[in-house]
Amino acid sequence: MNKLLLLKPFYVYALHDENDHNFFYIGKGQDARIFQHAKDARRRKSEKEKDKKILEIEQRGHKVKQTVIGRFDSADEAFAVESTLIHWVYGMDNLTNIASGHGASYIRSKNNYGYIPTLQENILRPYYVYSLINEIKRSTFYIGQGKGDRAAQHLKEVERGAIKTRKQKEISEMINAGKNYTPLVIGRFSTKKEALAVESVLIHWAYGIDRLKNDTSGHHVKTIRPKNHYEELQGIDEPELNYCERTKANRERNDIIGFLNEIKTLIESKCNIKFDDIHTHNDRHTYLVKFIKGVRLTVVSHHTARRAAAVTIESLDTKEENKARVRYICNNSKLEWKDNGRYGRIMPAGSFTDPEIVLQKFKETLYEIKKVKIW
Repeated sequence: MNKLLLLKPFYVYALHDENDHNFFYIGKGQDARIFQHAKDARRRKSEKEKDKKILEIEQRGHKVKQTVIGRFDSADEAFAVESTLIHWVYGMDNLTNIASGHGASYIRSKNNYGYIPTLQENILRPYYVYSLINEIKRSTFYIGQGKGDRAAQHLKEVERGAIKTRKQKEISEMINAGKNYTPLVIGRFSTKKEALAVESVLIHWAYGIDRLKNDTSGHHVKTIRPKNHYEELQGIDEPELNYCERTKANRERNDIIGFLNEIKTLIESKCNIKFDDIHTHNDRHTYLVKFIKGVRLTVVSHHTARRAAAVTIESLDTKEENKARVRYICNNSKLEWKDNGRYGRIMPAGSFTDPEIVLQKFKETLYEIKKVKIW
């Protein structure tokens, strides 16, 4: 089994100088997204603060390190974690992020301990992550998640005489010292999975399980990086494969064959045609192919986690006579040729995740090809 198949598909990561751990960017991604920033910075040399920071680090002879903080099953979990790290853990002002992240208005900003209306009871975002803070030591000693009055239950346990766990003993110490006890809601979320993901990242990465009074490690612990751990970790780190290695692995990882089979069944049933077998000889792309009028009518996927497909016509090979045929068909239809006739497409072009849209694009392209008279 390849390395990528062992990994959950979505991750949250940080960028920093390999010689220190002062993070300057927090992101969420899939596939090779984590490795793209340095390449983009060198190529564009833009005015973005992130790109300037990357180039500044490299000009000092250092390397920009990409650290995966945690891996998740869904994009929603990753978005929730990304936004919490940006706003609560590191602070927007300390990063080069331009966007605030998804759900930013429901995440407490760094060092803000005041009243925030959007963090109170919210039926649209019923789940929350909270911290318990020891006002004597001025430190967070517990991270939890829940809904309703879950955060208030810890005090009630102690008031009923339950002083067994480390958390309960800490609360009892505060009460005996006459200190107020107010759980601090850090963020609100739509689903329990999002809250569990954020809770685990805060416990293990942001605060560290050894510094808290949590008795359990939380969910996702095997795919969350421990605090201050920067060595490569199996099940967490994204391998930096070359393009062909990665796209070949992503065919299986993202179940591209299954996706194209779904499209194949739909098109064949609606268009009264039969494709050849799915072509997998190219590591970078997977094709459905129909030979018609001396060109290849294809449905092609590039193996991304987005699982999308485009409809094109392509020349049979790179010979000029076959590229000329593509140009001829395009010039006599609503198709538009590209790359001197290597391929053509109906505009507006694009890759689509919805098989019904792919079907519609295929129908339009097939219609345009059929009406052209070949010399």
